Amino acid sequence: MEKSIDYIVKCWRCMAEFNAMEATFCNHHGPSKICPFCLACFCQAPEEYQQNFWENSPRELLEEKLIMENKASLKLGEILIRAGKITTVQLKDAIEKQKLLRKRLGEIIVMMDLLTPDELELYLIDQKQMDEIELKDFKINVELIERIGIDFCSLNRVIPLEIFKLDNVEVLRLAVTPGVDLSQLKMNERIKEFTVIPYSARPEEIESVLRTFKGDVDDKDILVLDDEEDRKTGPG
Repeated sequence: MEKSIDYIVKCWRCMAEFNAMEATFCNHHGPSKICPFCLACFCQAPEEYQQNFWENSPRELLEEKLIMENKASLKLGEILIRAGKITTVQLKDAIEKQKLLRKRLGEIIVMMDLLTPDELELYLIDQKQMDEIELKDFKINVELIERIGIDFCSLNRVIPLEIFKLDNVEVLRLAVTPGVDLSQLKMNERIKEFTVIPYSARPEEIESVLRTFKGDVDDKDILVLDDEEDRKTGPG
């Protein structure tokens, strides 16, 4: 019977020790291991920590990492094809070049002048875990909700936060309900023209904004979400 391999490391965040061979990979681009105690991966760990981790990793762990990175590359290629940024033929060509140059697929695509580095970073966001936000920290723009469509926002339980341009690409920052099918959402006619950066917001906060918007806001340009519903409705 083959002996199992242990790779005991100390979490960079909570300092707890765990067996990295048994820990789960995160789903970020260039995946790392997740601490089973504080549930933090080390994608944001100091560079020295990351370098030491991989330099001392068993061969089996490095092979597993390579498999995960290949899956991430294929997912990136699918995202770019759906967005109309590259063709299937260009993706196959990039994968062949990747085998020779041993660089990440995104870097190869930039080298082929199919994407700018800034555009690549935006599309890589699709492969990262969504940041969690609190809508009470944002000013909600009524005109922006009207542009995206109140019916669309209500049906999909989303709130547009900001639209800006980067290298002639319109980027939409969007608060979404946890568990939403992002791939299906992004194909909707209302937002498919944008590169979408999603943020996870609590369902009750999104509902509160939508209820407020549907109320008497004709004379308001900005909605500010308040924690206390009584402040909105007043004493009954």
